[in-house]
Amino acid sequence: YPLYDVTASGITETWPKIEPNKFRLGDAVPENHFSEIEIDWTAADPVLHLRVINRMGQVRIDHAVAVSALRFP
Repeated sequence: YPLYDVTASGITETWPKIEPNKFRLGDAVPENHFSEIEIDWTAADPVLHLRVINRMGQVRIDHAVAVSALRFP
């Protein structure tokens, strides 16, 4: 199954240049940010939200993954 890596570069770091990455989902976030993982256990098939949030509290990336998708076929 797919492996997801949510990478945050610290709330105090900005990046003037970001290297390309063919595996990246969404755009890279160069300004100050942090990551969070939220799990919605109330859904019949629980959902993970992998988020990157900037210092203003704006969600820059929100990638949802169903728990059922994280199982070996």
